[in-house]
Amino acid sequence: MMFKRNKKNQPKNKKYFDHIQSRRIKKKLDLFKKDPNDPKNSQVNLGFHTIDLNNKKVYQTTDPANEEEHFEFAEGTTQERERSDPSRFINNIAAESLKHGNDGVFNKLGMDWAKKYGGYPTLTQILLGLKEEERKQLTLTSGLHP
Repeated sequence: MMFKRNKKNQPKNKKYFDHIQSRRIKKKLDLFKKDPNDPKNSQVNLGFHTIDLNNKKVYQTTDPANEEEHFEFAEGTTQERERSDPSRFINNIAAESLKHGNDGVFNKLGMDWAKKYGGYPTLTQILLGLKEEERKQLTLTSGLHP
């Protein structure tokens, strides 16, 4: 993590590196700990920022003299983890209809309605159908169904 210190010398504005950057830093830090005198392993270039492992400082790669953009560097952990694969949080809304005979046909419910009633439903019919389905589900889950 990189941070600045406040007037009471406490860390403030902590910024954590992402997973890929953390792995690169960890590899370089392990090499640096094995041989601290090797200048090749004393700096980690992360693109915009560079970490100087000798002085435990982080600075802008393009402007190392800019004192306002210098941060301290420390090893740290965070309980937050990067969610690189959000697909497990996305529900497949078509999965349920595929279980009931839909082979991936677009707008199956609409086409079934059109075949049965000879046209598309009005907004009022849709709302009444939703209310009826909700009543049916409440009755089934409440235990009041005979």
